[in-house]
Amino acid sequence: MSRTSSLKPRIVIAALIAGFVAIIAAGPGRLLVPSAVRLTEPIVCGEDARIEYRIVRYTRRAPGEYSSQSSLDVSCVARAGGASRDVNLESMFTLFGIYFVVLFPVVLFWLHARGVRGAPGNPAAM
Repeated sequence: MSRTSSLKPRIVIAALIAGFVAIIAAGPGRLLVPSAVRLTEPIVCGEDARIEYRIVRYTRRAPGEYSSQSSLDVSCVARAGGASRDVNLESMFTLFGIYFVVLFPVVLFWLHARGVRGAPGNPAAM
């Protein structure tokens, strides 16, 4: 088995794990740590605007029924004042990219260190 073909399973597994964690952190995880969207300001808003976010909570009460929902509203506001634009999706996808780029090599190294199938030093993988 060639070295290239033994790397493929490890790369695919690392991409799947890093992708899953990045999706969870960039999507629902933004509600737990909303200030993380500040990481996306230079990419999403540019130099002439700043990012602002707020948590919006919706509650509905009816006889015998109760529901509560939270969402994060993210927007870019011009530094000179005035217009703002909604950047919820852009900030989420940018956060996903940042988390994926950071996590992928970490997970790849972890899989290599654990000797997961496809790791070059693992005799069981051959």
